[in-house]
Amino acid sequence: ASKGKVYAFYAKWADQCKNIGDILTQLASVYGSSVEITRVDIEDSTSDALVDKYNVGPIPTVVFVAPDGQVASTIIGESTYNNYEAAIRAISQPYRGVH
Repeated sequence: ASKGKVYAFYAKWADQCKNIGDILTQLASVYGSSVEITRVDIEDSTSDALVDKYNVGPIPTVVFVAPDGQVASTIIGESTYNNYEAAIRAISQPYRGVH
């Protein structure tokens, strides 16, 4: 079965992105087996395709993609562990669509 994916877009110079690394590390240790968490440095030219695909503007932007490839949610700007966790849970449960 394919896994949900989390793309965390950040830049090393952005103050708002400083905390996101720690949060992602915590989330990866809890949910790493059920979702794939990828950090994407927007300054890296190899990231351009993903930045364009998900239409990333302000950073940090974290995009949560369901196992079927649909974007389930996007969190723009600084947020909390709980908000990210809720978004991950929505894509890491056996995906059944809307009840």
